[in-house]
Amino acid sequence: MRKKTSSDISRAKKAIAKRMNSTTAKMARIHVISQQSKWAVIVEGSKRAYRVCPTKEGAVKSAKHLVENGLKKEIVIHKKDGSVERQLKTTSVADDKATVSP
Repeated sequence: MRKKTSSDISRAKKAIAKRMNSTTAKMARIHVISQQSKWAVIVEGSKRAYRVCPTKEGAVKSAKHLVENGLKKEIVIHKKDGSVERQLKTTSVADDKATVSP
């Protein structure tokens, strides 16, 4: 397997941003919600899930990846019943224990 170059990474970021398909998507929050016994990563304002994962931890990791790449600013993690469990902002995403009250 060849090593990823900066142009590969840049191309991947552009593809993800295009997939979000919204001019306001950069400002939108990412929601991690329960969906039919799986966990979905949904960008606020989007009609479809960005990704569906079998576990909540996997969905949170996927959402953090979007934030770490600078594509989003905030993650809202929901409980299985739909209520907000916690919110992670850009500065607190690296440290999972640093949360912001709703």
